[in-house]
Amino acid sequence: MHESESVKKVISELKRSNRKSALLKLGRLRANPKVFAGIFRELIKGTELEGFRLDIEEIPVEILCRKCGFSGKIKVIEHLHFARCPKCGKVADILSGDELRIIY
Repeated sequence: MHESESVKKVISELKRSNRKSALLKLGRLRANPKVFAGIFRELIKGTELEGFRLDIEEIPVEILCRKCGFSGKIKVIEHLHFARCPKCGKVADILSGDELRIIY
């Protein structure tokens, strides 16, 4: 499960921060925010992070297709390692939506 690895990475960083809350900018290609939050809550139970407040800001996926020129936001249902153009179907460049950034 891709979300688990991202959650573990965030937890490791938060343990070093000595903070009680943070904002996570989470790209939709990186993880589903609801799934991420659920895994996060489960993995911090009984640890020094139990009760930590993690607000999640979902970053939508925006692409640029070099084949047909399409540029814009696309809907992503699940985690992918790439994005296809909704107009021509070719793999497109990802402009945003793969972020995993903690803001204190």
